[in-house]
Amino acid sequence: MHEPNNTNLHFHGMHVDPTGTEDNVFRVVAPGESADTRLHVPLNHPRGLFHYHPHFHGSVFLQMGGGMVGPIVVEDDPDTVPAEYAAIQQRHVVVLQEFKFSGGILTSLADAARASHSTLDMDLTYTAKTKLDAQVRQLYPDVHEAERPIRNAKLSKELLEQMDSSADKPQIPPIAQYFAVNGQYLPKIEVRPHENVLLRVLHAGGTASLEVQVPGCSVTLAASDGLYMPKPRVLETVVLLPGARVDLVLNCEPTAEGGPEMLRPIQSVKDPKLHSFMGNHSDLYSGVLAFVHVQGESLDEPLITAVPPPPELYGPSKSLLDLSAEDRAGMDPLPFEFEFTMGDPVMKDGFYYKPYYINHALFDGTSIRTMKLGRVQEWVIINRRDESGEVTLKNHPFHLHTNAFQIVDMSHGHGVDYEIGDWRDVISVPTPGNVTIRFRPEDYTGIVAAHCHILGHSDAGMIAGVDMISGD
Repeated sequence: MHEPNNTNLHFHGMHVDPTGTEDNVFRVVAPGESADTRLHVPLNHPRGLFHYHPHFHGSVFLQMGGGMVGPIVVEDDPDTVPAEYAAIQQRHVVVLQEFKFSGGILTSLADAARASHSTLDMDLTYTAKTKLDAQVRQLYPDVHEAERPIRNAKLSKELLEQMDSSADKPQIPPIAQYFAVNGQYLPKIEVRPHENVLLRVLHAGGTASLEVQVPGCSVTLAASDGLYMPKPRVLETVVLLPGARVDLVLNCEPTAEGGPEMLRPIQSVKDPKLHSFMGNHSDLYSGVLAFVHVQGESLDEPLITAVPPPPELYGPSKSLLDLSAEDRAGMDPLPFEFEFTMGDPVMKDGFYYKPYYINHALFDGTSIRTMKLGRVQEWVIINRRDESGEVTLKNHPFHLHTNAFQIVDMSHGHGVDYEIGDWRDVISVPTPGNVTIRFRPEDYTGIVAAHCHILGHSDAGMIAGVDMISGD
């Protein structure tokens, strides 16, 4: 953690110029300076949800994790939207922001601020979460003390039973870690039974991954990372990583009028079935994020069966699963290995922290690979062992700037976070294991970043530059 007041601006997931005054994460805006950013969005850009946030190496966790983030929606072309998708009336952009004040300098905003000598006081006592507002008291009638800490709040028995029947029930987030939803704590959305509602969800947090469920509602995945799926998928659990986005269409069952089940939780619940993929020591959040309030007469809308087409840049004609002889001839003979590892704890400025490496090296501002425009890249993203040789049990979400990539193989975990053939810009890596991706750098030259999207890990060294240059 260093230089907490230097900054710049990154346009996450967008296919735009990574140099100059556009999506340049190596630009430095120092305290007292100002900078203009001009973003040229190409006509063939994917239509979907993206976001912007600071990306100066060493201060990303403190700045983005402290709330400096915003969504960007590139609107659909109305001529390409299926009638049933266009008919969805309720549409919401949902920004999930994680605030955590425990766990050391790579996960605690308060510790990160102290370690980096920031003048921004991130002490927990200054957050609004130390008091229960009127909304929380309304949702939890058993709680009556205005000054009562959130860690001691309790759900009503009926609501707790309704939320989850498993042994691993979601609880009220402890005061040391919680999520705000569009700046609110535990908001609710009003829906009718069997009404299709589109939620374009951005995970703008910096540490914990989510395993999202909405009991009593069908959840249909329409898009991931701003890229429409070839066909919508009905999912029981949606894995949502820091930096990732999903477009979800909810369709909820009717409820007994006045019953506790009228409030359907949007919750993150640790699923033991996913541990062999996500990693037993990964930071997975368990708790309620928001509520869906189901009431009124049913609209009887069927589940969606069609979504807008995938973008031109990453559509079926651009699939890299089956490569032409020309593409194979232009590739390196062996895949490029991009390996995440963690080191042993070290002390710096009075704080212990673990260094985080890519290909056994900390980020030094230089490029570790050169790529020619138009030529297919094949990378194997590896998360297998720590520097000590111990098998790793901690997930590292992989993110690549400027160009989305296609998943072509994985060691295990098919269908947990993605399927073969999916296009993404943030993915979990099987832990321990690996995933193989392909992508074709196009349109722009310059150095771009590839890194773990747990922000503290990236700030601690788990980031690398790769250089895109003109082709032959």
